[in-house]
Amino acid sequence: MKQEQPQWQPISMLPVFSEMIDGMSNTSIEQLETLYPVLDKPHILDDDTINRLINLYTEELNNQWIFEEQFRRWKDKNISPNEEQEVNRLIGQLPKLKTNSEKILKLVRSIEHNTIDKIIAMDEIELVDSIISGKIKPSHENSIIQQLKPEHVRLAERIHKKVTRILKHDGDELEILTGLTSYMPKFKDLMDSTSEAEMDLLCRRYSGFHKYVQILENLAAGISSGDIPVP
Repeated sequence: MKQEQPQWQPISMLPVFSEMIDGMSNTSIEQLETLYPVLDKPHILDDDTINRLINLYTEELNNQWIFEEQFRRWKDKNISPNEEQEVNRLIGQLPKLKTNSEKILKLVRSIEHNTIDKIIAMDEIELVDSIISGKIKPSHENSIIQQLKPEHVRLAERIHKKVTRILKHDGDELEILTGLTSYMPKFKDLMDSTSEAEMDLLCRRYSGFHKYVQILENLAAGISSGDIPVP
């Protein structure tokens, strides 16, 4: 399949490219700083996160030649000294960006088989084999994860995504409550059949789920104290 030719941009787009390259560089550094602490506890990540990182940084690596060629074309033109200085700066950023993207992919690939989704899907024999082989380091959280029902994890993830989406669009707690009314029966089942440690783990793993739990706890406390009247 023939590769589609990029649309080469005029030098007037230099500020846009500067913001793009600097943003990608800063993001890759932040991503590395986020990944290093979880190498010993990859179970706090899920498959969606891992796949998103793999797709994102694979695409960045594949597209690096476009930036290189764009900057080369600009340097071949009659640009101002200030523009040339900025183009040279961006060219100097590219190797660092490439290195960081490669590091991120290497780290993600090293832990992609030990996500929370992979651990939950294991039976007891597979889990023991993974621990003995060193693929998974035994921890208290791993034992809690293994006790969680897959449907409870999926519910927590769905609630997390729903709450996050509402908050992203400046929604308030009332909108969260009304928007998640249909989740209440399954959420009640989750509350009734999970331990405090399991709920704590789900709240740590899914911030949107944690927010929903806090809203319901505050609502219950308000009703109990009489601060929130019940018809």
